[in-house]
Amino acid sequence: MIKLPKHMPHNSNLHRRFVLRVLLPPFIALFALTVITLIQLGSILRQQSESSLLQAANTASVALEREFEIRETVLVRTGEELQLIKSEYDDSRLKLEQQYSACFEHVRTGNNYVDAPDNSCQVFADDLAQYGNRSTVVSNSYVRNVEQLNKDEGQRISERLGAFKQFFPETLALVLVNKDNKVISSALSGAFKGSTKNFLPYSNEAIKNPVNGDILILEGYKLSVFAFPMKSGGSILAAYDVFNEQFIRKTWDDA
Repeated sequence: MIKLPKHMPHNSNLHRRFVLRVLLPPFIALFALTVITLIQLGSILRQQSESSLLQAANTASVALEREFEIRETVLVRTGEELQLIKSEYDDSRLKLEQQYSACFEHVRTGNNYVDAPDNSCQVFADDLAQYGNRSTVVSNSYVRNVEQLNKDEGQRISERLGAFKQFFPETLALVLVNKDNKVISSALSGAFKGSTKNFLPYSNEAIKNPVNGDILILEGYKLSVFAFPMKSGGSILAAYDVFNEQFIRKTWDDA
């Protein structure tokens, strides 16, 4: 049986005291310093992350605001141009009607169309020269001229509405109404079958106050509806397909 030297307990106690008094305090201090450093580093990184996120959110917000400002400007300008087209052709139809009334009466009483007052028969002159100096010729010519005016007006309106949809392909509805909420011009996706009734409440509201992004679920589509008052009366409305990849796509990608 091996006996331990008598000095071993003394050495063991010395070693324990050395660890507790010499080695452990610096280790505890180092550990505490490490924990504090990690906490401070985490706080700094979190603050930086929050700052970056806030900056990104602000940038996205500004970009989206600018996006919708552009949409409003283009939409209102489109409405103004549509109103102008409508006004021009209304004036043309009114003038044509006045010419027709004067020319019809002049020819009906047996007078030659060449001598009509204020050249009222000038617009019907080709038909009168070809088919004879008769009031029925004036009536038929008037109808053809009205039909041509309506066709030209429809083509110009269609081109203007088409230009808007080319700029914003996610557009499913464009509706222009007058101050009485009567539709002046419209362009609707086939999904809505030519009916503007679902959009008229927004158009009517927009005559007084703008509508900014109201959500409308219709015909399986989720639409974002924007409508703005026109200076000359009425309002212009656009409804966008929210899930269309073209809907504010560039702004979202940048964000």
